[in-house]
Amino acid sequence: MAMSEMSTEAQQILEEIPGSGLKGDYFPRNVLGTLMHNSETFTPFIRYWVTSKLKMGLSVREQELVILRMGMLYRSEYVWKHHVPVGREFGITESELDALRHAGIPAGFNPRETSLLAQIGRAHV
Repeated sequence: MAMSEMSTEAQQILEEIPGSGLKGDYFPRNVLGTLMHNSETFTPFIRYWVTSKLKMGLSVREQELVILRMGMLYRSEYVWKHHVPVGREFGITESELDALRHAGIPAGFNPRETSLLAQIGRAHV
């Protein structure tokens, strides 16, 4: 399914997410496309998802670092491939992507990012 198949209300809600990483070419068709088959729950889900992303207290870059690290630690090629372009949009560099790919606590991040990434590593063990 494409974004254009979403209700106008759901499209407007999705537009609240900064950047284009989850829209257009990077729209998560497999996940949201499946949910779109149930119009009764899709729009409330989109509202919850967008609100959660906007209110969780992490910058968009931090969210993407966390998602990418989890994708790598849990060996989810789908998550990794989908979120690499999104992460790049929010300033994650190739050297940072390389650091996220390796075990242990990745080096080269600011103290807050290092702390977030370390917590994910500990939770994964």
